[in-house]
Amino acid sequence: APVLTVAPVDSFCSTNKTACTGPVAISFRVDEACSVPEDLTMTVVLDAGDDGTFDGILDDSQITGTYPAFTVAGSYPIGAHALRVSVSDGCGNTTVQRVPFVVYDCQAPAPVCINGLSVELGALPGDEDVDGDGILDLASAVVPATSLIGRALDDCSAPVTYSINRQGMRAEQNQDSLLLT
Repeated sequence: APVLTVAPVDSFCSTNKTACTGPVAISFRVDEACSVPEDLTMTVVLDAGDDGTFDGILDDSQITGTYPAFTVAGSYPIGAHALRVSVSDGCGNTTVQRVPFVVYDCQAPAPVCINGLSVELGALPGDEDVDGDGILDLASAVVPATSLIGRALDDCSAPVTYSINRQGMRAEQNQDSLLLT
């Protein structure tokens, strides 16, 4: 049977925030000794979502190269997928190999923030240390992270969450508001 050798597949990056797809290129080599290369038949099928359901045969525009080296290239959605490469020779031998790959969302959303937000501190009813710094506070306000967002974000790996942190302090992803005194 033909021998199918697939180059190590790394993960692929999507930076397309409109289509949420990324460029994929997977190289493989076919070696066989039974017939002439012209007798080889090759079929590459996509399993979008890597769920075991084959979603279509790739056409010649997505498979390039000549015997013995080929490349499957295309743009695929973010997520896990697989290719099923099948090669048959002129003697009736067939080799099938499954090639899993993943397209990751590699671009963080870029927030559009409100510049120059003003917050009025509200008087506290008594002597309190609301921020825990050991100093009694006369007034305070809580600023939610979402109040600084000027425009909602679109992201391929939704949902988008927001945190707010003081400059120079360690960022805490779950801190969704800031206490001011």
